[in-house]
Amino acid sequence: MQIRTRLTFNYVIITASLLLVAFVLIFFLYKDSRSNKFSRSLKNRALTTVFRFEKLKNKNEFLLHFIDDGNKDAYDFENISIYKPNGFRLYSSSKYQISKIQDYIDNLKKKRENYLEENEFVIWSFKQKINGEDCFVIARAKDSYGLKNYENLKKILFFVFILIVSLLTLTGWIFTKRIMKPISDIMNQVDDISPTNLNLRLETLNNKDELSRLVNTFNQMLERIENAFKIQKNFTSNAAHELKNPLTIITSQLEVSLLKERTNEEYRNLCESILDDVKNLNEVSHQMFLLTKLSDKNVIQEFKKTRVDELLWDSRAEFLKQNPDAKIEIDLKNLTLDDNSLYFLLNETLIKTCFWNLIENGIKFSSNKSIFISLHFENDKLKITFLNDGQQIQKSDADSIFEPFFRSKNALQIKGFGIGLSIIKQIAEIHKIDISLVPRDDFQTQFDLKFP
Repeated sequence: MQIRTRLTFNYVIITASLLLVAFVLIFFLYKDSRSNKFSRSLKNRALTTVFRFEKLKNKNEFLLHFIDDGNKDAYDFENISIYKPNGFRLYSSSKYQISKIQDYIDNLKKKRENYLEENEFVIWSFKQKINGEDCFVIARAKDSYGLKNYENLKKILFFVFILIVSLLTLTGWIFTKRIMKPISDIMNQVDDISPTNLNLRLETLNNKDELSRLVNTFNQMLERIENAFKIQKNFTSNAAHELKNPLTIITSQLEVSLLKERTNEEYRNLCESILDDVKNLNEVSHQMFLLTKLSDKNVIQEFKKTRVDELLWDSRAEFLKQNPDAKIEIDLKNLTLDDNSLYFLLNETLIKTCFWNLIENGIKFSSNKSIFISLHFENDKLKITFLNDGQQIQKSDADSIFEPFFRSKNALQIKGFGIGLSIIKQIAEIHKIDISLVPRDDFQTQFDLKFP
């Protein structure tokens, strides 16, 4: 069932149910009110008849019957009778006889008044002293006018209910169409979006309602998907290129070596060259694997409270083991004495990888294989600065250096794969660390890490 049909159906059902309850309540309230009014009126007529009987009985009984017979306000099948306790009838206002008289008299011996509805008749019976003697008055009549009104009211309410439900269905269908129109427009726009035109966006709404939020959320999702597609496309293209070059070199060297016999020294040089290319392949594969691993949500589950400066010192020590000629200076003079401020929820392995890559990047592009690292607090946030001299990154490349496999023009002559900074960027984003390339005018390159 479509949403529009379901909305219309629910709207009609709920409204019709409330309307039905209201109509049923109206009917029974009217019926109860009419019944009470009729019964009170019948009792008053009975009391009036008793009063007349008491005043005129011994004087002119004919006149009493004449008054009752000529009463145009009498109810259908009305009979008001007066009986003695022994069942003797003193007076009857009409020819319509009342059955089961003795039952009514027996009931009145137990209580002074009795009301009964039987076969569309209303029967009032009560005790009344007449000329000092206890008598029983039994009044019976049929409320034909009230019963007819009941039937008319039922028909009116039924047809009005059918009419209103029909109008509700029609207006509900039109109303839900207007409600669903923005959703239908969104669906039509979404249908036009495909992998070949991810640059398209949904038309934003000026309203500040849920649909506007939905459109904005969907556009943000499209933005992320488009960026992911671009990254994936660039990653695939660059990865293929980075893997192809060493494989081509290895293949060429082997083919050349097979053209003729070589000396042991030549074969040794060939093996060393191929080994170097294989190491490059392993390094590319390792970094690509690390990039893939960083997208795993389980990385966050490996966070634990860790002291940042200790990880930095560990990274420095491990790097110097493999690169003893490097110079790494760490400045802690501006740090606070509160050690607790250096603890953060981190993934130790990833943060050490981030520090390692920043140190390696600084040493690699430094003119004297040295890097200066300082730790201090800025606006109550820990800031770590990595500073090295050498050829600066061009301003035109500053926005792209964190993309996978991107290499600045001034770095083409230096060995590398263009993956290190993209790994650093993803690690920083996972830890909500702000990383930035700080522009300088003194032929130095500066990267800042600001911890949350």
